[in-house]
Amino acid sequence: MTRKPTRIQGFTLIELLVVIAIIAILIGLLLPAVQKVREAAARMQSQNNLKQMGLAFHNHNDTLGRLPYNGRRHSSVNRGVANPNVVGSGSWCYQIFPYIEQDNAYRTWTFDGNTFPTTGETRHLISIKTFLCPGRGRGNGFKTLGADGNRASGPVSDYAINARINRSDAAVTNASTLTNSADNRKTIQGIPDGSSNTALVGEKSVMTSEHADNSGNNWDEAICQGGWGGLGRRGNFNTNVNSYVLVTDRNSDIDVAPLNIADHHYGSPWAGGVHFLMGDGSVRNVSFSIAGQQLAWMLHPADGQVSNLP
Repeated sequence: MTRKPTRIQGFTLIELLVVIAIIAILIGLLLPAVQKVREAAARMQSQNNLKQMGLAFHNHNDTLGRLPYNGRRHSSVNRGVANPNVVGSGSWCYQIFPYIEQDNAYRTWTFDGNTFPTTGETRHLISIKTFLCPGRGRGNGFKTLGADGNRASGPVSDYAINARINRSDAAVTNASTLTNSADNRKTIQGIPDGSSNTALVGEKSVMTSEHADNSGNNWDEAICQGGWGGLGRRGNFNTNVNSYVLVTDRNSDIDVAPLNIADHHYGSPWAGGVHFLMGDGSVRNVSFSIAGQQLAWMLHPADGQVSNLP
């Protein structure tokens, strides 16, 4: 007796297309959730970066009796270029190196401000994770070119010091005066409005064209030479309180009056707002919709006002 061959059942083309369609729908539903999880993780990392800076600022304050400051690129001493033997040299980022586990870089950056960078100089071409916002693509994390004879080359920072801390007179509006001023040796304890009411550091606005650019300029100078606006912010463009704004990355290329928001402002790639390190070491998320007056009060350390942050 001859057996009939067993017929193997398979998918029809229609069944296969239905399965593919269902999988595509499920992936489409899942992607936004995955993106939200990734953003939440990146935001948490940025907050942790600021918390680490907060500890460094307080340790610097306790050890040296003053806060770090933005540096002074026109200084007669080493031209503001990083050198461990020159007190207050480099930017605020360099000044806190010993407190963020960057001792080796701190000790070896013995740069001569009159010749830095020398031909073939590479010691400063490193990436420092603490200063990089994980929500931005920053390429190598450093720039090989820069302003002022390439002295603004080196590691970049997505965070800017509140330059008003070092110049607490409320009338100061000129950005260069704020970001490139002598060390006024301010302390945590000496913030008139109180450390919990005043921002020390915040995520800074960066033009999207600068994210992976190789030149330290356009308000995104690197950290080797202090005094640059790329490492310090004042938060406003003119005396109008409405020019105190926070900037999303997608709007950061609007570099025209009256706001010139790529230049003097704080900003971030996040949807909800900008992270700030306060003087008491806490990290606050400040909404993009914050009123200009509230933001001004948060940045001015001696105006006698308290910003009512949520």
